[in-house]
Amino acid sequence: MTNSARKRPDTARVVERMTDMMSLLPRAPVWMSTAQVHERLKVLGYEVDRRTVARDLKKLSLSFKFECQGAVDEEEDGGARKARSYAWRWPAKSKSIFSSGMTEIEALTLTMVRDHLNALLPPMVTEALATQFIRAEERLKKAPGMAGKGLRSWSRAVHVVQSTQPLLRPKVKHAVRDVIYAALATRTQFTGWYRGRIAAEANEMVFNPLGLVIRGQITYLVATVWDYEDVRLYPLHRFDRALKQDEASLEPTGFELESYLAAQNGLGFATGRGDISVRLRFRNSAGLHLLETPLSEDQQAVDCGDGMIEISATVPETGQLNWWLLGFGESVEVLEPAELRAAMKSAADKMAAQYQ
Repeated sequence: MTNSARKRPDTARVVERMTDMMSLLPRAPVWMSTAQVHERLKVLGYEVDRRTVARDLKKLSLSFKFECQGAVDEEEDGGARKARSYAWRWPAKSKSIFSSGMTEIEALTLTMVRDHLNALLPPMVTEALATQFIRAEERLKKAPGMAGKGLRSWSRAVHVVQSTQPLLRPKVKHAVRDVIYAALATRTQFTGWYRGRIAAEANEMVFNPLGLVIRGQITYLVATVWDYEDVRLYPLHRFDRALKQDEASLEPTGFELESYLAAQNGLGFATGRGDISVRLRFRNSAGLHLLETPLSEDQQAVDCGDGMIEISATVPETGQLNWWLLGFGESVEVLEPAELRAAMKSAADKMAAQYQ
């Protein structure tokens, strides 16, 4: 094919890509390598090779005066040397429109994202925001007046607490997390060495990541393996290793994470029998909170006096429902359905036997 016959890139798309490239660059003191810029462009949907990215950045740096640092070593998982490239950043006091300042509201939002959503974001995003997080802290420190004081103290005035017994988060290897998050963001496969709960050794499998779900302190990967279509959950802390691949992820036809979770009753470990109608009698004011936070849209409550109330509601039949009810101890009695009442009685009998 001759040069004249080759398809020329769309000019508007090239300009858009170059604009996004410069917007990705951090301010000093943080650097971003060519490889990192390339990865972020792929996440944004740009199909361009790394050499083109490097060439464009060199040209743009001459016109827009952002800084370049040569010959930066980069490493893959495991420490294997990869390549040498350049790193880039905007000067700390740059006035370029691509490195514009932020408002107090934006600064507060970024600090809240850092404090509460960090575990939900892929590493490439948190790395790209590292400089912004620093700038956000500085911006809030300089916010004037009483409004500024209120914004500075907001993150200290808001806390999220667990409604159940606090548990420590299991340790997830950073290298594993980075590979899995990147694979999900780029919709590519990865090879993982996954160890079952009681398995002596990890099994090597090719994973097709479909989503991430955080339940309590555990982060689950929703995925299929190899070319199978059955979707399963894999706790991230059970991965010994993970290695990125370039092949596109295989996604089951019509898969939607929201629909999958709904079928699993929000990871309440469904029994597969659907919804049930329950009637519960609470004593010692134990169920009063359900008047403010009901079990379901159709919940009905009857005040029986002396701190007792009866609650009727339609709820999913899950293992989590059983655990929740057992947590009330003698302060709740299951009246209906008969099967659930029998299950609670059996659990109570076994518990009582342990203390005899």
